[in-house]
Amino acid sequence: MLPPEALEPGPPPLIAPGPPVPGPPPQPYKAPESLIPRPPEKPNIINLYPHPTDTFAKPITYREVYLRRFSAEIRSRPNWTEEILDRTFLAKQLDEAQKRDCILPGGKVIVWEKEDIEFIYWELTKAYKPYVDANKATGLQPHIDGVWRSDSLVSESLRKDLIAAVATLEDVPEDQKNWHLGSDGRVLNLVHPSYWPVIYGRTLSIDKKEVEIHQPEVRERDNYEDDHEDDRNYEYTYEDDYDPDDLKSHIRSVGYDVDSSWNFCWLPSEFNISSKGDVKIASYINNLALPEQQRLFYPLIEQIFSEFVPLFNHVLADLKTGTHRLQRIDWDWERSTPFYGEWPRVGLDTPGPSQKLIRLTEEEHATNWQQLIKQFEDEEELTTSLKSTSTGKSWVERALSHIPFGRRGYSYAIRNIGTPPCRIIWQPPRSKIMEEARLEGKTAKVIVKLGNIVLTPERPRYDGGRWHIEGMKNERIVATGIYYYDQENITDSTLGFRRTLLHTAGLDHLRDPDGVTQTQEVGCIKTETGRGVAFPNIFQHRVAPFQLVDKTKPGYRKILVFFLCDPSEHHKMPTTKTVPPQQPDVREAALKVLRGSPADKLPVELFQEIIKDMPPAISKEEALKYYGKLMEERAGWNPTSRAVRGKTRIEKACD
Repeated sequence: MLPPEALEPGPPPLIAPGPPVPGPPPQPYKAPESLIPRPPEKPNIINLYPHPTDTFAKPITYREVYLRRFSAEIRSRPNWTEEILDRTFLAKQLDEAQKRDCILPGGKVIVWEKEDIEFIYWELTKAYKPYVDANKATGLQPHIDGVWRSDSLVSESLRKDLIAAVATLEDVPEDQKNWHLGSDGRVLNLVHPSYWPVIYGRTLSIDKKEVEIHQPEVRERDNYEDDHEDDRNYEYTYEDDYDPDDLKSHIRSVGYDVDSSWNFCWLPSEFNISSKGDVKIASYINNLALPEQQRLFYPLIEQIFSEFVPLFNHVLADLKTGTHRLQRIDWDWERSTPFYGEWPRVGLDTPGPSQKLIRLTEEEHATNWQQLIKQFEDEEELTTSLKSTSTGKSWVERALSHIPFGRRGYSYAIRNIGTPPCRIIWQPPRSKIMEEARLEGKTAKVIVKLGNIVLTPERPRYDGGRWHIEGMKNERIVATGIYYYDQENITDSTLGFRRTLLHTAGLDHLRDPDGVTQTQEVGCIKTETGRGVAFPNIFQHRVAPFQLVDKTKPGYRKILVFFLCDPSEHHKMPTTKTVPPQQPDVREAALKVLRGSPADKLPVELFQEIIKDMPPAISKEEALKYYGKLMEERAGWNPTSRAVRGKTRIEKACD
């Protein structure tokens, strides 16, 4: 049984034009199994947003890889909505993409067939462009599936106010700066959740009780087998691959759920969001809680987070809709190796090691491609097949007639890289889904981070971050928002995204050299001053390397980050509303306020009793030790976590 909004008629899925294509008929999006009620005979799991500890991706074909990449690159251009109306411009971009995408390990392969060109043009002009044009005032734009951005998120005056405020955190003695472990003095932590987190067994709540661990239930496996053969957009979860009895046994053997920390938990603040989207910080921000810091930073952070609310709304709606798992290309995953594709061979029905590869000459391919791209540029019907040969035979006819092939001169191989696009194209979340996912009128649990990457002539290069997700199951971070508010004297950099796969049987190219990690990159986004980006935590992310432009001068990049914990009512965790500050300087500031208040007029014994009831502070020396232990725990978490990795491993839980 589907949720009410899914039963309403709503707009049909956008379908690209063109003749029927092989495979199932076009289908609308399907909501993830983990977010919708199941029939009575199929018990539902707890209603939470997808998290990397309980969801995996289905691999995408190489054909879809280059379609997605081209679309994202075009839509990254400042005036792309106008440029794509110029077919001469788009033809040039397609020509450059074809020359790049045809090169794969083992040789060249035929890419960008007529169906691909028709599909991408239709998706850009009929799906993306109308939505972006309608949101020009906000600058809100979709990037890769599931990721949203805006380049006009924050006003210039507000950005400068933030820069001035952060300068008060930067302008401290060198021995008081908190450099990120392992960064060799390049990553400066100004506000980081790994300092003074919840320490189980040590941290006390406002009523002086130990903060309890919210242990998620171990979910029972459904007593049925789904047939996903015809469901292109099925989202795998670890329940499909794990025997829960075996998983429970594993948990019993190690004594705890390996996806939850029994030592630490990052501490979010509570942000009250009005029905109009205005934000009020209702509880202090951890590591930014001194009275003067609250007066200086909180109004700025409230304004900036209010601008991020629409971005987060779209990420959450996409998670509910399943946009992050939209697949445009069909593939028989049980019998094929899709990323690089299979090699069609002579004697198609009787493959064998002696068969020769089907190839086209450079001249044949060049002639076909020029005819095809000219048809597109002239707005003609696309009829040219890239697989046509100089003999007038198709590649299949050439194969079956046993025309001899020599490697010399035959450069372009015919490889099976997925069927033509299935004609399901991107569409924005429906209004009913947006209404359900929107944060307005709710209290969000938000973890705030401020950090700089600092380069100097002595350290002129940042080698990039590691692939990682944010937090563990304790925090259950479902989305991240990053505001790139300032940078100077550094080369271009990108933020990359990838998914952990449930399985890669026969897909050795998707594994890291160690043969363990099984992932697939899904795209990247350029990081620019003033850009706001929001993305789901089911996407691992990594900062690409960059360096100084002028190596005689210093350079930097500065970010403000919001980690959004699962807003579902089922997710329970401590917040700064229930856990008082643990920093000694904040404790001393509170005492100073007390001494200047009517409480100071109380008898000394009674005043001391009030102070005694305040939860104890944790010294900076202790906090640094706990920070090291937390980082060590989370750096080693993923190799241990079966729910996160399945047969995979990712390298870090936090950066």
